[in-house]
Amino acid sequence: MKKLFQTVRLGVCLWCFGLLALGSFSHGASEGGVLFVGKSPGMRDAHYLAAAYLTPPDASHDVDYEIQEADPDPGQFRQAAVVVIAGLDKKNPKPWTEQQVTQANDWVQAGGTLIFLGPSPVLLDPQGTRFSRLTTLLGATKATSNTGATRIATNSPLTQDLKGINYPWCQGGYGLTGLTTATELVGNGQQAIFTSNQVGQGSVYFLGQEVTRFQQSTGLIPLGSLAGRAMLSAPLLKKRPSKREAWKLEPLGKPAPETPNRPAPVQRQASPTLRKQTSEGPRLPLSEKGQARATILISTKASASTQKAAKELSAALAKITGGAFPVEKEDQGRWARQEDGTWKSTQNDRPTLLVVGETQLGEEAGISGKDLPSEGTRLLTRKNAVFLLGSEKSARGIDLLGPEFAVSSFLERHAGVRWLWPGELGSVYPRQPDFSVSPMDETDAPAVAMRRMRNLGGGGKRFHQPESVDASVLGAETLEPKGTIAKRITQSLSLMNRSVQNQLARFPETYPWFTRMRLGSSVSLRCTHAFDGWYEKYFASHPEWFALQPTGLRTQRPVREQLCYANPGVVQAAAAMVLQQLADEPELTAASISPNDGSGENFFDMSEMSRRLDPPNAPIITFPYRVGGVSLEASYPSLSDRLCTFYRAVAEEVARQNPAAMVGVSAYSYYRRPPMQVTLPDNVVVAFVGLVYLDDRTLRRDRESWDGWATKTKNLILRPNLFHQGHAMPLNYARRLTSDFRRCYETGLIGTDFDSVLHHWSTQGLNYYVLSRILWDPSLDANQVIEDYCRAGFGSAASSVRAYFDELEKVTDGIAAGIADTIEQGIRDEEIMESSQTSRDLFFQKIPDFYTEEVLEKLRRPLNQAREKAQSEPEALRRVEFLMQGLEYAEQQRRVFSMYRDEKADPAQARRVIEDRNKFLQSLHDHPDYFFAIGCSYLLHREASFMTKYKTPTQP
Repeated sequence: MKKLFQTVRLGVCLWCFGLLALGSFSHGASEGGVLFVGKSPGMRDAHYLAAAYLTPPDASHDVDYEIQEADPDPGQFRQAAVVVIAGLDKKNPKPWTEQQVTQANDWVQAGGTLIFLGPSPVLLDPQGTRFSRLTTLLGATKATSNTGATRIATNSPLTQDLKGINYPWCQGGYGLTGLTTATELVGNGQQAIFTSNQVGQGSVYFLGQEVTRFQQSTGLIPLGSLAGRAMLSAPLLKKRPSKREAWKLEPLGKPAPETPNRPAPVQRQASPTLRKQTSEGPRLPLSEKGQARATILISTKASASTQKAAKELSAALAKITGGAFPVEKEDQGRWARQEDGTWKSTQNDRPTLLVVGETQLGEEAGISGKDLPSEGTRLLTRKNAVFLLGSEKSARGIDLLGPEFAVSSFLERHAGVRWLWPGELGSVYPRQPDFSVSPMDETDAPAVAMRRMRNLGGGGKRFHQPESVDASVLGAETLEPKGTIAKRITQSLSLMNRSVQNQLARFPETYPWFTRMRLGSSVSLRCTHAFDGWYEKYFASHPEWFALQPTGLRTQRPVREQLCYANPGVVQAAAAMVLQQLADEPELTAASISPNDGSGENFFDMSEMSRRLDPPNAPIITFPYRVGGVSLEASYPSLSDRLCTFYRAVAEEVARQNPAAMVGVSAYSYYRRPPMQVTLPDNVVVAFVGLVYLDDRTLRRDRESWDGWATKTKNLILRPNLFHQGHAMPLNYARRLTSDFRRCYETGLIGTDFDSVLHHWSTQGLNYYVLSRILWDPSLDANQVIEDYCRAGFGSAASSVRAYFDELEKVTDGIAAGIADTIEQGIRDEEIMESSQTSRDLFFQKIPDFYTEEVLEKLRRPLNQAREKAQSEPEALRRVEFLMQGLEYAEQQRRVFSMYRDEKADPAQARRVIEDRNKFLQSLHDHPDYFFAIGCSYLLHREASFMTKYKTPTQP
């Protein structure tokens, strides 16, 4: 009993999948095996019991069994040693005939073991005509119905309605009382929920409720363990020797020395990246009375980035001045240098020259950007020319966007241009018909070499420079979804009754924003999940390389496979993979050896070899797992030491063969906490998946973890799933994010990879904007960035818009402080499994509490004031109304999730509320100004699993 109890409490993820893959899931309940029979939802218990007790990984035997979703027929029982009746159709049960009752009784008399789950015996005789025969099996006497009906009543002495006696999860369930010869194993006086009865040579057991619900909802001994004992002790049960390995949740490593949490040492101070030199001379005219007075010049051999930069500059100056600024190549302009050092064209009389990128003209004057740091820029005036230069190649030959960054810097610093969000409305081009610039000599370069903010889940080209819609986003060529991101987009749009065509038309407007904000990378550091495809490639020849599953076998689903990272063969194969990738991709700086992402289907290795690497005193984490498809949890020490041992071994082997090579890894999921006793070599890059701003407790833990990793490795990347949180609700954590990022930068950060900008610009756009600024220059003051954002975009309404953001910050901080008192694991979107206890589901249910009518009214007040102040400024007014769409979205969702969490909500009313919300989202998606207000195309897939019961007319 104790052993079975431990098995259930420590049982593990995905038993069913491993059994399916082996073909052992349905051996057929031949004589001597177990037959599970019944109807949903009770069949969930059948899967649970089969997976947990008939093939336990540490047992010396296996048992044949079969699961049939059908009405139980005692005529088939003779083929099995044990029959478990797991569930019946409560609305239309199929009662047993007298003959079937006799068959069941004779089979048990001959030694069979019969197990009833839930109200099965009641449903097998709904009219009570044969109940005396069933009570013989159950060891109970027939009750007298107080209602006069022959069906057993819930208020009779034989049954007990469990609703209201500390079991709220059992709505109207049955438990048998008034037992005669039965032995009460679990229960409380008249509330028996498990009984056993000897009938001839056999036994009959009754479990009054679903075993898994009882196990999850109480602290009592799981009923599943009692059913497991009943099955395994059946006298007719046949067993055969098992070759399974022992899968256990007992760490076998040596205790690691305890060290207190300490702040990581500061390696460098954040300081301004921009350097300005004194430059003298007259102002240079670019436009007079709306007429262009400057020519844009590029080389005849201009790079792709230079050509794009010149077009961007031409278009921007046209919007600012109203003039037309042609882009000429050097052989067209016939520019000649005069004796006074100025340049003059033989073809036009425009006095000012704007030179973009590397040119022969610049080389002759000794002006070039080739010596700039990677992605660096230089803005320099000489006589009547302005040179806009940027680094165009990395040391490894990566094409960089330096010229485009130079143009963005020029427009921002000297023309007051701002790009608050993608699209026309978010672009601020101050009108200046008379426009000139002062002499300048400015150099700048990013403090961080890798500045990635993913665009809608990772779409775009290499090195984090999103340039086109590709298959990873939408499957643009065929309009068919390809990959997870595309499927989510098409699902969300279908729930809004919209197709991908509009998405394809508008989404490319996002790409310039990322370049204009100077996001990008001069290094290619790959730290993503690395082992997709290994199962199909290697399992047949090296099954020992793969993680032992709770089934006691290494068979897995060939999706997001997990490995035995303690196996020396895996170390050698991973090192070979790294070296091959680096040889095939010369631009690659680090190749990844990070474990595959969790899928809920394959679990981490828990063989003895791996568990010997796990210190028992490491921080305890909670594993979500499944037994027979039932979601459960178990506690185990962090896997960080185990994984870091693997990382170190691979890195050392890679360095032995190629001293310049690097490997990328992740600090993520069950290995997010820093290792206790393993330090990583200098050729390892660690991507830390952390930082949240909806749960203060998790944020504190993440900050401590970052400091811990900073003492264990030299190279750190910050890779949060931050922007997936909050379900597009209004949030402002820009100042906290700025502070944390600066701290990360000063303690070892070399890059970022934020997942992902989902384009909720009316509700979370300030966070996107401020982050993009500080990624280039971590010394920036968040308050000044926010003030500039408000001033540039909202004119005379700037102070009221700032007041709105300040109030929103209070709301966000309140959510973060409050939710920490509600949940144990924090808002960890990337680790969520389909369960009613997930953090995402909790946030959904909390939306009406976080965004009450009073809260939303406080947020509306400053925006209403802003709208009044901006009446005479059309563009500022449109931007204020853009922000107000975010509050309307919050109001719509407050109503939706109020209905969602109300179990007594009228379904018709709920559908109307959701229909109104969907119509609002449709209006945003179709509106020229509001397409980017809420990222509708990536939103509703998160609601699909629980909103299906409220299917609305707009849903296909």
